[in-house]
Amino acid sequence: MITRRLGIIVLMVAVALAVTFLLPKSAAQPTGLLLTDGQPALPEKVGGWMGKDLEITDKEKQVLGPGTQFARKSYTNALQHWYMQATIVLSGRDVSNSLHRPERCLGAQGWQIMESDTISIPMEGQGAFDVCRLHIQKSVKDPNSQRLVKVEAYDYYWLIGEHVITASHFGRLMTDNVDRFVRGVDQRWAYLSMLVVIPQHPDPSTQRKIVSVVDQDSRAFIQNLAPSVHAPSVQYR
Repeated sequence: MITRRLGIIVLMVAVALAVTFLLPKSAAQPTGLLLTDGQPALPEKVGGWMGKDLEITDKEKQVLGPGTQFARKSYTNALQHWYMQATIVLSGRDVSNSLHRPERCLGAQGWQIMESDTISIPMEGQGAFDVCRLHIQKSVKDPNSQRLVKVEAYDYYWLIGEHVITASHFGRLMTDNVDRFVRGVDQRWAYLSMLVVIPQHPDPSTQRKIVSVVDQDSRAFIQNLAPSVHAPSVQYR
């Protein structure tokens, strides 16, 4: 049984490598992301949240390689005490360098993943799509007291192909390889993420309520954001 499973895994890896590296790539790279003048863009307003442009660091540009395009905004709402930071990464020709698993990047930034799950975002009259939700935390030095304090956050992400939305990089890899082999399409994937830092309260009961409200706000934000960034070619389940 073990030998059979190992053989299946080896076969899958061999097929993936053949599809990725040996088959010719088409000149066109279709994407399921809406573009503005050929560039990814985030809306100025999402529901009751107002956006402000944020810069992409030189390190990010260097790590993700040539051809990768970005958009990033910070969104605030007068009714809430937290903000949403939304980021789009649109892959270049080499998708393996442009799109990295956020679990790896967050770990490099000092974040510890407390919990990971998949949530469903409903789209009225169209279906729904899956988003990965990471509950993360790290310790930072308070600038006033110089003591270490806990910072807690939610990080949500999903990947968009020409027609498919997936909440995992493995799902992206499988879809990409099948499309290259069956359709001869070398699509351009986009990675969307949203980070929201959760305010801390000393009372456990109050803190649980805050976490719940932040998650509800984030789901609504993603639901309102989707029509502004997903192209009509995207199919919901």
